Amino acid sequence: MLPRETAAGRVEELKRLVRQVLVAPHMERHVAALVRATVPAAGALPEAMARYVTYGSSPRGGQALILGAKVMALLAGRPHITFEDVERVALPALRHRLVMSYLAEAAGVDAAQVVEGVLASARRARA
Repeated sequence: MLPRETAAGRVEELKRLVRQVLVAPHMERHVAALVRATVPAAGALPEAMARYVTYGSSPRGGQALILGAKVMALLAGRPHITFEDVERVALPALRHRLVMSYLAEAAGVDAAQVVEGVLASARRARA
C-alpha cells in the first residue's frame, strides 16, 4: 500500500517506467496482426468465427495490448515485451472491444472465444 501523501507521485513514476519498456518491431507487427485478425472484413478471421463478429477491435485495442504487455514485462523484471506478455493481456484488452452478432448470441459464442481463436491461430503461425 502506498502512503497517501506519496501515492500520486509514485503512480506517475510507475506510469513513466512502464512506458520505457521496449517493444521490438516484430512485436508491434504481431500486435497489429492480432488486432486485424479480430476484424471480419480484414479476412484474417476464419469464416467460422467471422460470421459471429459484427465489428472487430480498433487500433486502441492494439494500444491496450502493448501497454498491458509492458506492465507484464516490467512485473517479470524484463526490459522488453514477449509473445507471452501479449497473450496474458489479450483477453481483457480485446474481448470488450468486439461487437458480436445476434448469430453469435444464438449460437452461444462470445467474444472471449473469438479472441482465444485468434490467439491460437497466431500461435500456430509462429510455430
